[in-house]
Amino acid sequence: MSSYLLIIVGSVLLSAILTAVIPSGKTANVIKGVTKAVCLLAILSPVPDILAKSGWLEENENYFSQAKEIF
Repeated sequence: MSSYLLIIVGSVLLSAILTAVIPSGKTANVIKGVTKAVCLLAILSPVPDILAKSGWLEENENYFSQAKEIF
């Protein structure tokens, strides 16, 4: 749990530092978007493990296999 919090804090701090250091312009918007995506992925990283432990993935395995066949 502490490593999870450390990853979140680190990604937010890195995002804040990059946002403060980069000059304004088109590149700044791209970098801000990427850092927001990294923060979001860091926050959502334990979701697959939680779903696997709860058994939700096994219950809906048939649904996902049918969806793969369609797409």
